[in-house]
Parts: sequence; structure tokens; C-alpha cells
Amino acid sequence: MLDELPKIDALMNLPVLISGCIGIIFGCLAIYYLYKKKIVRCCIQSVFALSFLGLSVVVMMLAVNLHTYQRLTKEEAIATIQFWQSGPQQYLAVLSSESQEHEQSFVLYGDEWQIDARIVKWTPPATLAGLDSRYRLERLSGRYRDINQEKFDQRSVFDLTDEPGIAFWPLLIKLQAYLDWIDTYYGNSVYLPMADEAVFQIVLTQSGIITRPQNTQAILAITNW
Repeated sequence: MLDELPKIDALMNLPVLISGCIGIIFGCLAIYYLYKKKIVRCCIQSVFALSFLGLSVVVMMLAVNLHTYQRLTKEEAIATIQFWQSGPQQYLAVLSSESQEHEQSFVLYGDEWQIDARIVKWTPPATLAGLDSRYRLERLSGRYRDINQEKFDQRSVFDLTDEPGIAFWPLLIKLQAYLDWIDTYYGNSVYLPMADEAVFQIVLTQSGIITRPQNTQAILAITNW
């Protein structure tokens, strides 16, 4: 459904253009008949002109509404992660991130995987103006379904941060109180089961990160979770 919004938005530009042009033509005819002092014909053409121009405005407002909905529901694929089981409760995870040129490989222990991120969410007016949520992937870790294993068995957690140049996040925390267009700044974590050859996509939305299964193995892992 979301993928169709840009197409719908583009298609609505045509009726706006057509009805607007027709309204302008009728408006010109109304001015012509007014100049010729043909009041009745001028009134008729004016009614048609106002009707088509009004229709153009209504369709334009619908198009603007669709555009704002599209911005508020925008999603961006930021990473893909794939798993290969190498032993009991042991998996090789390969993370392909949009912010990294090369794939990263990790050995995770447990039954589930978890990814943590920091998110900056803008206020709705700033979002509609074109600012999208910003993120930084922070950690990738393995999780045991059994709480006792989580306490005592081998843990696996990896740092995903990269801070080239000026550290943006600490600076943002200091400036947050003075920037009215920052809605919130928070941590976001998602976790799903691991399975042999399962592939998941990590997606950034305007409300945080989510994950989606990308193949049959991933779908079955979630179904049996």
C-alpha cells in the first residue's frame, strides 16, 4: 500500500492540471463576454470557471494530504542481516548496513538476535517539511529464550558504532532543550528468532526501527517463535 502512494500522488497531478486549465479557459471566456457586455453568457462562463477551479483546488488538497501521509509513513531499509547455524544455539550473522561499505560478520549465541539503535524523531511539522528520523545502529547481540541461560551461558554482544569527526549524538543531547523541532531522542531495540539461512531486513520508520522477514526460513522462524 505504501509503495503505491507515490504513484497515486503523481496520478493526481493530471486532474489538477486539466481542471485548472479548463477553469482558466472558462474564466477567459467570462472576461471576454463581460467585455462584450453579454452578462448572461458571462455569468454562465463564470460559474463553469469557478466550478473547475474549485475542483482543481479540492484535488490539489487531496494530493497534499497524500504527500503528508507519505512523509509520515515513510520507510527506509537501512540494513540486512542473514544467519547460518554453526552449532547448537550458535549462529554466524552477516550484517550488511547502508552506512558501512563492507559486510560485518559476527558469531551470536542463543536463540534470538537483537539490534539496538539510537533514534532522533522530529516534530510533525519538521517531518512534513522534509526531515526524516535519524538513527545510529549501536549494538548487535544474541539472546537466550530461557532466562537462566541468559544469566549464566555464553553471551555475545558487539559494538556497531562509528564516530568519525565530531560526535553528533552527545552534541544533540546538549542542544535538545534548545531545538524545538526535535520531538524525542531515545533508544530503540528489536529482537527476533535466529534460524539457519534466515534473512531479515532492518527498516527505519518515522517512529523507530522495525524488522521484516525476507525469505521462507525467516517467516517460518517467526511463525514457530
